[in-house]
Amino acid sequence: MMKTVTLEELHGDTSKVVHHASAVPVPTYIVDAGRIIAVLGNPGLFAARHPQQRKRTILPAFKDYMNRPSRSALREDLEAVRGER
Repeated sequence: MMKTVTLEELHGDTSKVVHHASAVPVPTYIVDAGRIIAVLGNPGLFAARHPQQRKRTILPAFKDYMNRPSRSALREDLEAVRGER
């Protein structure tokens, strides 16, 4: 069965709601005005669905930008990021 908690209940008793959500094998849905706005749950629930961490790739142009010598003038930095207009 789906466990739901209103946003007001969460604000009123956060510790109890979070501890309960971590102890049960199903997610707890946080609702506001009848709409689900968040989900609390035991980390094991989410790890099982996402077994691999996504690999992040840094684009070569961004790596070059980050490795360049820093400049002190804000206007020059903004112009470098914006490019020609």
